[in-house]
Amino acid sequence: MSHSDVPKGWTVASIDDVATSSGGSTPSKSDPSFWTNGNIPWVSPKDMKTFDLRSSEDLVSERALARLTEIPENSVLLVVRSGILSRTLPVAVNTIPVTINQDMRAFIPEKNIEPRFIAWQLIANERNILDNCSKDGTTVASIEGPALSAFPLSIAPAAEQTRIVEKLEELLSDLDAGVAELKAAQVKLARYRQSLLKAAVEGALTAEWRAARAGAHPPPRAGEGRGGGAVGPPPPTPPPGWGGGRGGGRRAPIPTVPRTRGKGPKRNRRAVAAAHPHRTPRPLASQATRQVRRTVQSTAQGLAEEISRAGTTRHQ
Repeated sequence: MSHSDVPKGWTVASIDDVATSSGGSTPSKSDPSFWTNGNIPWVSPKDMKTFDLRSSEDLVSERALARLTEIPENSVLLVVRSGILSRTLPVAVNTIPVTINQDMRAFIPEKNIEPRFIAWQLIANERNILDNCSKDGTTVASIEGPALSAFPLSIAPAAEQTRIVEKLEELLSDLDAGVAELKAAQVKLARYRQSLLKAAVEGALTAEWRAARAGAHPPPRAGEGRGGGAVGPPPPTPPPGWGGGRGGGRRAPIPTVPRTRGKGPKRNRRAVAAAHPHRTPRPLASQATRQVRRTVQSTAQGLAEEISRAGTTRHQ
């Protein structure tokens, strides 16, 4: 990175040019006085899970502080030795004074340097730092100290650093809120899917279809059907000269279905209906499919409107 790569008024400097570096260590575990009734945070890689670091799992006593360096608040903390460095570079800003272990590195910014501006820039250059500052041939992934200290940063004027941090964190907050809303929408869609499956296997999706079919095929009245008379209209009378089968003359010819234009099963639908006026059309299976599609579209539209209302309310 050179000065020509940054905006006018900005400069390029290494981390060591804008901050003081400090390391850490681990007080002896064999001396309980270093750990008993501790009240000073002792930060290790397992604590680097949030950007704003406010506490740690382990606390050391005042006696241990004689063997450690206290890191003032609003410093930039980095993990420099851990298996997690094979995937990501944990960075945080401590909001309280802390101590750190030997797998950490702290950078205490100089005057007119916004610590959060440095921290976000290190996160933005995560991949570049891991590729160019990592040690080779180590069992545990590690960052090389001199290479990290010499890593170039773009330094804006002090007032602009503050404005960049404020705007960036505002946009990131909106992004996090959007992610949370999408997760909530996914939960609702999962619940709707279960409701849809339940309705399908219990027959609720085809209730209208069954009602329509029942209207087209009314059940026989009492006394009708087998032994109680014919169900439905009587068969048509054959034309003169045609018998009804054995001993009654010639059989009536099977009505032919005229060919129509088109291909596939739809080409003779009208002709079949004309040749068999008493035949009930087969119900369309796509009716249930259309009903499901309408329900899914309505639910998706409702979720989209809900997310839009939430975003509008948040920006007001």
